Amino acid sequence: MSRKKPIQFSEIEPLGFQIEECNDAVFEKQYGMKYRIITKQLTKRIVIYYHEESKSCEVLRLKSRKGGTVTGRMKLNGIEQVKAFIKLYQS
Repeated sequence: MSRKKPIQFSEIEPLGFQIEECNDAVFEKQYGMKYRIITKQLTKRIVIYYHEESKSCEVLRLKSRKGGTVTGRMKLNGIEQVKAFIKLYQS
C-alpha cells in the first residue's frame, strides 16, 4: 500500500475550498490551532473534506445536500489526486 502524501493548506487554498471557523477549546488545546471545517463542494452531495490536523483530503458522498450522514468516502493521496477530482467534476 502506498504512503499518503501530506497536503499542505497552502496547496488547497487556491482551489476554492470554503472555510468555516468553529470554536472548540479542546481541539485548539490538543492541536494548537483553531478548528476549521474546510471543504470543496463538487456536486449537491459530493464534497472534498480537508483534514487540517492530518494534512489529508477525502471525498465524501452525503445522503443529502444539507450534510449529516456520510454514505461513502474515499481518501485522496496527494494534491494531484485532489486536483484530478476537482477537474473531473468541473468538466
